[in-house]
Amino acid sequence: MKNYSWSQIDIHICVVENDGSAKSASINAVTLALIDAGIAIWELVVSINAGFLQGQEPALDLLESEERRHANSCEFTLVYLPSSNKIAHIELETKKLAYEDSKWLILKAIEGAK
Repeated sequence: MKNYSWSQIDIHICVVENDGSAKSASINAVTLALIDAGIAIWELVVSINAGFLQGQEPALDLLESEERRHANSCEFTLVYLPSSNKIAHIELETKKLAYEDSKWLILKAIEGAK
């Protein structure tokens, strides 16, 4: 941030069509836009959305129809920093999820983000 200490970078996102995973797609698009603009970033940021569909079927990169159809199930967005192997952000939306299931889903999402 030393390069931009007196600067303000505003990012505005307009989702024209949402076929699912809009939040993850937006985060990935912002990362690519910053890189394309030549703005120095510390590390590449990768976002993926995952969840358990009804019947505890795991899925990565959910479609909008899956998000709607399985609204009472589990869904989360993971923001991952692959170079440093760190999780930057997790947003979880669920009514009930066992610890072991959440741990397994996070590991699968990280694997998908790599």
